[in-house]
Amino acid sequence: MKTKVVLCTFSSLYSSTVLRTLLAADEVEVVGVVNSTRLLKKQYGLLSSARAMLRQSGWRYVAYHLWLTDMFALLQPLSSRKTIQRLCKEADIPVHHTADVNDAESIRFIRAINPDVLVSAYFNQLVHREVRELPRYGAINIHPSLLPDFRGADPVFHALLRESPNIGVTVHYMDESFDTGNIVRQGVMQVRADASVLSHYDALFAQGAQLAIQALRQVRMGWPGALQAEGGAYLGWPDRQSVSTFHKRGRQLMTWKEYFEMIAK
Repeated sequence: MKTKVVLCTFSSLYSSTVLRTLLAADEVEVVGVVNSTRLLKKQYGLLSSARAMLRQSGWRYVAYHLWLTDMFALLQPLSSRKTIQRLCKEADIPVHHTADVNDAESIRFIRAINPDVLVSAYFNQLVHREVRELPRYGAINIHPSLLPDFRGADPVFHALLRESPNIGVTVHYMDESFDTGNIVRQGVMQVRADASVLSHYDALFAQGAQLAIQALRQVRMGWPGALQAEGGAYLGWPDRQSVSTFHKRGRQLMTWKEYFEMIAK
């Protein structure tokens, strides 16, 4: 029997990776997608969010996110990699766009599609208990780090900045805080010296989507997952100095070669 999934995400190259992996799985039926329309806080508009990120992280970091999201959408006529909007249109999957997944309209949408499990990936909103309990078997998140290490907004950047030899991805139950719930599955990946943040993320989300598909069986069986180890820290968006240091060490947020190879797949 297929597991009915609602995916909560933010439209991007990474969300496309996750959705198309879920759509290809025989044991999964994607019954809806919740797409976040906010960049930072829900009370911020797109322009004010961009200004805030520019002040915090600098133009190179903002440009990287622009190519992940808006430019990826604009390049669709030239891209083999489809946005979540195109994937959903082709598969006749309903999409709900919202700045607040916890509001009444979002609750009505999720309740109407009656999912078994909520899967979150590259989603920038905290899902409250009322929403997490709408699906029959609860809610899980794909987080691209080896939790409890590197909770927060950009775990791969922070791991590479700190020269971690390994990175990874965790599928965990969602709870009252970001990235703190019980662990269902984890996968480890060796850091590649020649690969950018973009390349590492895309590989991790592909692996994470596969792990989530495997985790759905355990979730349906009621397995509560394993407690996260003590320690770890929440790290937010990088500051300008961190981004500058990152580039001075020879690391890249993205390269044109990687980017255009990805959207051609």
